[in-house]
Amino acid sequence: MLFMYEAAVGYAASLYEIRFLAFVLPWVVNYDDEAEIFHGEIVNKRDVITFQSENSKDIKREMTDSIDAHIAFCEKSGREPSKPFPGEFIVRTTPEKHGFFTAAAKLSGLSLNKWTNSVLENAARDVLHQ
Repeated sequence: MLFMYEAAVGYAASLYEIRFLAFVLPWVVNYDDEAEIFHGEIVNKRDVITFQSENSKDIKREMTDSIDAHIAFCEKSGREPSKPFPGEFIVRTTPEKHGFFTAAAKLSGLSLNKWTNSVLENAARDVLHQ
């Protein structure tokens, strides 16, 4: 199923991956029930690349057209397109929560980094319904 639609909410998201320019680019596609339009965004880039379509059949073409337009813009501007996220980020929290998370990781037999990665991955899958 290409799109998950939830009539009660009127808005749904799914995550897909495609290979483009030797990168794996995840993209999110949403359906806006009020506007009756699909819109999406490449989410593994610091540059903002969006696309939209009135029907699900054209969404991949619209996405690749947007990527092509972005690359052309970068070439014209004399700059490189951004690379995918580097795989590391800083989490700011309180000292109390830091200790709490460290204790949970230790009891799970994991480093804080591996524990955080696992918890965030599970939370993201729940949000993305995967």
